[in-house]
Amino acid sequence: MIGKWEMVRLGDVSTGKVTNIAQKDLADNEGEYPIYGASGLIKHVDFYREEQPYIGVVKDGAGVGRTTLMPAQSSLIGTMQYILPNDNVDVGFLYYTVTRMNLARFFTGATIPHIYYKDYKNEQMLLPPLDVQKKIADVLDRATALIEKRKAQIAKLDLLVKAKFVDMFGDPVLNPKGWNTERLGDVCALKSGKFISATEIFSERIDGFFPCYGGNGVRGYVGRYSHEGDFPIIGRQGALCGNVQYVRGKFYATEHAVVVSAKANLNALWLSYLLDKKNLNQLASGAAQPGLTVEKLNSVTILMPPTEMQNGFADFVRQVEKSKAQMQHGLGKLELLYKSLMQKCFAGEMF
Repeated sequence: MIGKWEMVRLGDVSTGKVTNIAQKDLADNEGEYPIYGASGLIKHVDFYREEQPYIGVVKDGAGVGRTTLMPAQSSLIGTMQYILPNDNVDVGFLYYTVTRMNLARFFTGATIPHIYYKDYKNEQMLLPPLDVQKKIADVLDRATALIEKRKAQIAKLDLLVKAKFVDMFGDPVLNPKGWNTERLGDVCALKSGKFISATEIFSERIDGFFPCYGGNGVRGYVGRYSHEGDFPIIGRQGALCGNVQYVRGKFYATEHAVVVSAKANLNALWLSYLLDKKNLNQLASGAAQPGLTVEKLNSVTILMPPTEMQNGFADFVRQVEKSKAQMQHGLGKLELLYKSLMQKCFAGEMF
């Protein structure tokens, strides 16, 4: 007993269970009951393994240890494992408790990480009365619902921009509006980023330092910059090959990126959206480490709509980004509220 609540082990209030169902075995099975894997819902089948809600844990591979509250009359495939609540514990309360345990720290295996119920079933947890458990789960459910709603609103803004692009310019591959086209290398200057030692990159921003971009977002911050202005950046190696991002200001681009400098009649922000729709990864070559060359990118055909339309689209994007920034600020506040509620609930300060 700690404070006013009993201290127990996870294994005292739940049961672990594994399954040998493989995704390939479900190919011809159709039905009404959901079955889940590490990436979420796989499909609906004609059977289910659990009558009541339970907790699913990613057992193998990427995302190992991630927990999800699963619905009644559903199942898991073999990359997941079940945590089934006993009668003296509310499943929602148990889900939030297990989430706080950070099960990923129990993984073993270097090539394919995995965890087992036996490795974490002795984790200690507080067990308030059942009615208090349900109150805690309800409070955290409502906070979680607000967070998910805000995330959905932000995702809709991204879809709005994509829809606006198609409405204004059509499919850039099919070119249904009959715009003139040019080779990317004829209307832009493309340069590979420069090598930089990992020892020069800092994870935290320092006064006078600049963001360092690789194939996908900011890698860190460095004390010098290689470009200044508005540019699309294209990832040129590995899994991020063909990824497009828009960068403005002073920044450093690593050897894993190609910086695209737009010439006259091209808006850099609009161009980044256009290039993103071109599926540039399809131009990559090399089996072990696929890569994009500047020569191949130079030959990419792009649309050339009127500059006024490009600028209009860019203005629309900036307005949406302002709204998105406000929503993300609100999301940050909601996430802080959730953490505060979590702390107070499990410290016994609310009930």
